[in-house]
Amino acid sequence: MGEEQLGLKRALTTKDLAVYGMCFMIPVAPFAWYGTLVEGAMGMVALGYAIALVAMLFTGFSYASMANRYPMGGSVYRYVQQTTTPSLGFLAGWGMLLSYFFLPAVCYCVGATFVAALTPSIPAWVWYVIFTVVTGVIALAGIEGSSTTSWILFGI
Repeated sequence: MGEEQLGLKRALTTKDLAVYGMCFMIPVAPFAWYGTLVEGAMGMVALGYAIALVAMLFTGFSYASMANRYPMGGSVYRYVQQTTTPSLGFLAGWGMLLSYFFLPAVCYCVGATFVAALTPSIPAWVWYVIFTVVTGVIALAGIEGSSTTSWILFGI
């Protein structure tokens, strides 16, 4: 028997990943908080977003560097485990997993609240169900289906 080649299937291009990232970050999300923050921040909310952009750029460059150094398994767990200790990597991995559960829940709450305000005849819980079903269908379509959906949403 020959040696098996282990590795991840590279199904997405760099453009696909960039579009997915933009859709995942939900470009309209800042609008949910902007009005609430603008008075207390004395009009400096945009500066806060600009500072956050710089922090995210550092994070992105760090991920790029780590992906080059540890190409097998690009995840926060792996990067933290390899650069600090396995215990911290374990905690970082669980933290990311929790964010994958809670981020959609928050988005569904904000989205359902907004859409329910636009459609008062439809209760907010119906929008929660719709968002959950649509997300589930997209997830079942696999990574290529998710990428196609991201491109469609990006185009819209």
